[in-house]
Amino acid sequence: MKQNISRWKAKVEHISGQLMNLTHKFSLYNHSITSRDNAIHQIKTNMTKLINELIHTNFTGHSQKKRKHLLEQVDLGTKIGNDILHDQEWLQSESRNINETIKRLNDQQGRLDGRIYRTQSRLHQLEQNNFDDFKQERTESNKNILINNGIL
Repeated sequence: MKQNISRWKAKVEHISGQLMNLTHKFSLYNHSITSRDNAIHQIKTNMTKLINELIHTNFTGHSQKKRKHLLEQVDLGTKIGNDILHDQEWLQSESRNINETIKRLNDQQGRLDGRIYRTQSRLHQLEQNNFDDFKQERTESNKNILINNGIL
């Protein structure tokens, strides 16, 4: 039983290490998601400005070169925005997977802690029973010695 307890405690320590690593990774991903949310907001703002400027150049007779430059910036902003959205979806998916793994490991750790507690309780009870049996045998042995020596 003591070997089982040691083995289970080692598993709990291993799971605790995994939980710390995953929690850290989860926190980094969430920070990254927030950063990407901010970047997406900034891109939307910039794209709105660019599109408004592009519309303005169409009505004010700006040069073809200026309009072409603005269209290129809009295309680039769209590409960057799409890349960030794709990264964002991947990060959110990974974040959900990590969160599910953390929950599963917490459950597993809880079950192992319960198993350790129950086994330690059983071990303590067995040790107590062995001690009680030893006291009983010792008392009977001492009584027999006293009887044999004529004291009782």
